[in-house]
Amino acid sequence: MSDNVSIDPQTGRPIIDPKFYSDALDIVRNNPGAPSAAAAVRTMFDWGESQQNKEVKAVDDPLVKQGLTDRLFDPTNPTTRIDLMKASAAGKLSDHSFQSMERLVTELETSPLKGPVWQATAAAAKDALIVSIPGAIGKDMKGTESYASFMQSFIPQYLAKSRAGTLEPNALDVKDPNSMISKAMAPFKRTAAQRMSDYVVSFGGLANVPEPPAPATPTPSAVPKLPADREAGHVYPTPQGPYKWTGTGWVKPDAEAFSSGAAMQYNEATRQWRNKASGAVYDSVGRPVK
Repeated sequence: MSDNVSIDPQTGRPIIDPKFYSDALDIVRNNPGAPSAAAAVRTMFDWGESQQNKEVKAVDDPLVKQGLTDRLFDPTNPTTRIDLMKASAAGKLSDHSFQSMERLVTELETSPLKGPVWQATAAAAKDALIVSIPGAIGKDMKGTESYASFMQSFIPQYLAKSRAGTLEPNALDVKDPNSMISKAMAPFKRTAAQRMSDYVVSFGGLANVPEPPAPATPTPSAVPKLPADREAGHVYPTPQGPYKWTGTGWVKPDAEAFSSGAAMQYNEATRQWRNKASGAVYDSVGRPVK
C-alpha cells in the first residue's frame, strides 16, 4: 500500500496512484474463492473512493480509535491496514490518525510487539491515562485521545532503541518514574482533579447527573421535562437544591444569591426565589428584585 499511496505535504491528504487499484485486484486473482480476499479488496476500493470524494475532513471517533489502538498488540486479532481503511472510509478516523496508525502497523509488522508483556504494558498505560469508573456513565474522551497519541509516539521510539540494542532494562516499568515509558507518558498525564474534570465535561454535566434532576415534590411542574422547554440561565428547584440549566446540562448556580448556602424557596407563579432567612427576593437567574 505504501508504494501506491503518498501524502500531499500541503493538504495532508493521501495521493492515490492508479496502480493501487490494480494491485488490489491482484489480491483476488491470487486468492480465488477466498472470501477474506474479496472483502479486503472491497474495503480498499471503498477507502480509495472515500479519499477521492471526501468533501469534509473526517474527525476521529475516540472509541473507534481506542479500539484500533488496543488491538495493536492482540496476538489473535491485531489491527490491520484494512481495519484502518474501514474506519477511515466510514468517517471515523481522521487523515492524520490514519497516517500515524498506518505507520505504526508497518512498524509492528517489522518488529511485532505482542504477548502478555506488551498486553500488560498497554493495560497499565491505559489505566494511567484514561479514567474508567465501572458502572458509571460517560467516557473519558480526553484520556482516550491521550492514550492513542501516546502509543503513536512511544512505539516507534521503543522499536528504534530495541533495534539499536540500547533499551534500558526498566524501559517498560510504568512504576519507575525514570523509565522510558514513564518519561514518554509524562506529557500526556493529568492531575487527579484534571482527570475527573475532563471525565465530567465529556458528558456535559455534573458527575452522574447528565440529565436534569427530577422536579422537587412541592413544585411538580417547575422543571419542564423537555430540554427545549427549559430556559438557559434559569435556576430551577430540584431535590438537590437550586440548579441552573445551561442549555446543555445542569450546574450549580453562580449567582451570589445562591452562594451563601441559605435555604431558598421558589415561587412557581412569579418564577422568583426568596431567601427564607433574610426575606430577600431574587428573579429566576438570581438578580435581586426591588
